Amino acid sequence: MRKKTTTAQLNKVITGDLLQVIKVEISYKFSKQTDEIGKETFIKNFSFLSKSGMFADMIDWHYEKRHNSDREYIIDSGSLNGYSDIIITVYLRVADGVDGEDIEKKLLLQESEK
Repeated sequence: MRKKTTTAQLNKVITGDLLQVIKVEISYKFSKQTDEIGKETFIKNFSFLSKSGMFADMIDWHYEKRHNSDREYIIDSGSLNGYSDIIITVYLRVADGVDGEDIEKKLLLQESEK
């Protein structure tokens, strides 16, 4: 089941070496073209995004465990946004020695009461 998370939460698990980027794809809805992006390029751009203050919170991120593995996750942005032509899909693996339950706690978006 897909769950919501934030740019800040994703940045913490990626830069904290809890999840390792395996592969990144950019897909275009209208042309149905998919290209692979280098891991280093994604991390550099994602780091820049995470420092963009309030704009980082405008990005909808969703994640789920891969169906065939307890140690791998898929995150994406854009798939549920009808105004965006682009979908970013990131495939991640839980780092050695990291408990998968810790990842869930760090990724899950906690709705705050206002």
